[in-house]
Amino acid sequence: MRIHIEEITAPNITSILPLAQKANSALTPEILATRLSAMQNHGYHCAGLYYDNELIGISGYWIGVKFYCGKYLELDNVIIDEAHRSKGFGKLLVDWLEQHAKDQDCEMIMLDAYTSNTRAHKFYIQKDYAIIGYHFAKEQRQAEAP
Repeated sequence: MRIHIEEITAPNITSILPLAQKANSALTPEILATRLSAMQNHGYHCAGLYYDNELIGISGYWIGVKFYCGKYLELDNVIIDEAHRSKGFGKLLVDWLEQHAKDQDCEMIMLDAYTSNTRAHKFYIQKDYAIIGYHFAKEQRQAEAP
């Protein structure tokens, strides 16, 4: 069993789309590809977890700065392929990202988890993450032409 984790760079970034599709099944592959391209233009990075050279886990991330916490690394769409869940791969991936945050001199790691994803809540609480607030969202739909 060979496991390695590395940043997925621009030339190979579209390799994440099949896993992203599994976690975002309501979106078409075309929408995901368009959004991925736009995300890259805004500082998006992605770490990939490979098992026997097969991409089985991904986590996007951004590095930024906010008043309340200083420099941070924000996890986004931490996804482990269903066939490989509950085997410690998620922990390996998040551990790698935590070390990467330290290497980048980040003062905090943050993420959003859907309120219905209690499995993720348990995972992050076990890794000493604290729930410190609520993430509010409001859709801004474009008015349809008459």
